[in-house]
Amino acid sequence: MSSRKSLNSPDEPQTRLVRTLLTATRVWLPAGLALVGAVLTVIGHGRTDVAAVGVCLVLIALTVWLINWLFRMSVDSNRERDQEEAARRFYTRTGRWPDSEESAGADSFESSV
Repeated sequence: MSSRKSLNSPDEPQTRLVRTLLTATRVWLPAGLALVGAVLTVIGHGRTDVAAVGVCLVLIALTVWLINWLFRMSVDSNRERDQEEAARRFYTRTGRWPDSEESAGADSFESSV
């Protein structure tokens, strides 16, 4: 587990590179495509082939953003599912839910996970 913590350390050069690439893919790629698409649509006055390419780029930007959003929702769903599974294991072992007031003692859910 210590190797996982070192990979998540914000000081690691690999982690910074991954975060930069994720930010570029999640934010800057769709924003750049949408900006270029909007500029082309304005330049084409909404009636030429240039404007059609601009509209296509805006639609591609929306698609990229939507795929990124759906992927993030999927990852969050998996994380919540894992937390629920851990809570059920805690309940099976102790007979109470982790968020109940009695679990505030030494045998807490966080220490058992």
